[in-house]
Amino acid sequence: MTTWHIIVDQFGYRPGDAKVAVIADPQEGFNKKDRFTPGSTYQLRKTNTSLPVFTAAPTLWNKGKTDSLSGDCAWWFDFSDVTEPGEYYVYDVENQVKSYDFVIKEDVYERVLYHALRTFYYQREAIEHIAPFAEYPWFDKATWVEPRQDLEARDVFDRENPARYRDVSGGWMDAGDTNKYVTFIDNCLHDLLAVYESKPDFFKKFNLNIPESHLDAPDILSEIKWELDWCKKMQNDDGSAHCKCGTLRENPGTSLRNRDSIVRYYNGVKSSAAAIALAGVFAHAAAVFGTIEIYMGYAADLHRRAVASWNWYMDCLKKDTRNERIDNGEIMAGLANSTLHEQDVMALTAAVYLFALTGEEEYHDYVKTNYKLLPPMSDNVADTAATGFFKDATELATALLHYVTLPNADAGVKQAILDKYREIALADNLQIPYKLVPEQSAYRAYTTEEMFFWGNLRARSHAGYDAFLLSRLNLLPELSQNFKDRAASHMHYIHGVNPFATTFLTNMYSAGASKSIRFLYHEWFMDIPGHGMAAPPGYLPGGPDLHWSRDNPIGLMPPDNQPPMKSYADVPYNFARAHEHANGYTAYAYTENMCGYQSSYIRLLACFV
Repeated sequence: MTTWHIIVDQFGYRPGDAKVAVIADPQEGFNKKDRFTPGSTYQLRKTNTSLPVFTAAPTLWNKGKTDSLSGDCAWWFDFSDVTEPGEYYVYDVENQVKSYDFVIKEDVYERVLYHALRTFYYQREAIEHIAPFAEYPWFDKATWVEPRQDLEARDVFDRENPARYRDVSGGWMDAGDTNKYVTFIDNCLHDLLAVYESKPDFFKKFNLNIPESHLDAPDILSEIKWELDWCKKMQNDDGSAHCKCGTLRENPGTSLRNRDSIVRYYNGVKSSAAAIALAGVFAHAAAVFGTIEIYMGYAADLHRRAVASWNWYMDCLKKDTRNERIDNGEIMAGLANSTLHEQDVMALTAAVYLFALTGEEEYHDYVKTNYKLLPPMSDNVADTAATGFFKDATELATALLHYVTLPNADAGVKQAILDKYREIALADNLQIPYKLVPEQSAYRAYTTEEMFFWGNLRARSHAGYDAFLLSRLNLLPELSQNFKDRAASHMHYIHGVNPFATTFLTNMYSAGASKSIRFLYHEWFMDIPGHGMAAPPGYLPGGPDLHWSRDNPIGLMPPDNQPPMKSYADVPYNFARAHEHANGYTAYAYTENMCGYQSSYIRLLACFV
């Protein structure tokens, strides 16, 4: 008999990596009456023969204490010594119960990566989702291409002026709503470009079954191009740009299948934040796309656009005409404003990629002058490192660590960046995001309680990626293996090693999962016939959210009044909408996807592919 209490990564493990099953005995939370005491003998067994290949006693975690973040007591069963590829399960001899099946093999996460990347195809607007590219039942006609929609979107501040109509078609839905944001997508694009740069040979062969798969180009770059093409439509000839497009706030929530009468709008103000965000994204993309023969002309256009946006932004900076509060919320859902401080972060990011692209000293001088002024390089270590080097400026952290790889980088700046990264890792009160310390977490993936906020799984992915880079850069050689194990533990948490024994990726059964979340807070998937509103495979939600658990209870078990790790509920979209205003309940705080969540997880996952 299978029990959820014996918890493993449901996809499996690479042969040379640590492999530890967590045995859970709930003490607090929704499942506190579902108790379990493991037997004294555990085995790893081959699935096809049920024969044991490894036997050991489970180890009691932290002297039997209850883990404050999960509300569970736990034991660990370490079978890391088993490296032979195959399909296995963990077996409790005395209780005669087993874990979910999983595999050990070198390419165990490739199918997971396939589905995780394909979610961007499903997020596409203005394209039919049809076979053989879309899986049944997630088919749909092209969206927002009717009159008064994205082909001729209205300026929300000058709605009836035909001279202001604008083609903003294409791109990705930012999240579970159908709106699109320049100032929200820059992190995501930098993530995905960095993922490609980390393994170009692998991704040149990695087929995603998208409409562009026939091209002589990596599919991941063709998918990124879909979003870049939309970003280009948000840029003006002078390099300025607009931040956002979508539907008005007073429109009812609808699925893509029922959207024909909805007028679409864009924010017509020239946004300094959007301009500098595009300068960085276009420069980064130009360098990457310029390595692919069929995209060399495209890369040259991106190069020109990056310089234009940089120059326009720098002119605003000199004239003190940058703007912050240009989004008044009439176009739903999230406000696309960026503070001047956030724009400073984007500018430093853009300068790194423009320097990498061109080698010109104008951009290098900007980097050398400004790199110490902002997180993650500022002197306030507690502020910049509470959740790791990637805390509040993920695109900048990625850029700075890219800078240190450049052959023409300034030696002093390069060393300062590496020293700061090492300093943060060694700070006595800040090691938690990085190091794997047994007493920290029953589920081997500790984050501070403060990280159980909106977008928890993104923050967890950041912490895991941070740890992996510390291992790869070998900045602290004596801890490199520890950091690598720490990074893998965050990935395993997302893959099922959590108090729900559930994979925090939607409907991954075809990739080997035994129990996945099913639902997202997503407008498209609310009325797919015969499929119960379930999402396509591979989507990552925001994840457990302690704030909404404590402050907005509506009687769900969970997420109300739960330990942090249990502050989640897999609820359908229509249920979430029906209860949306009851006691302030907002399911989208934990069940909605976002392109930025997805890219952060993919960046972590790709470390192990």
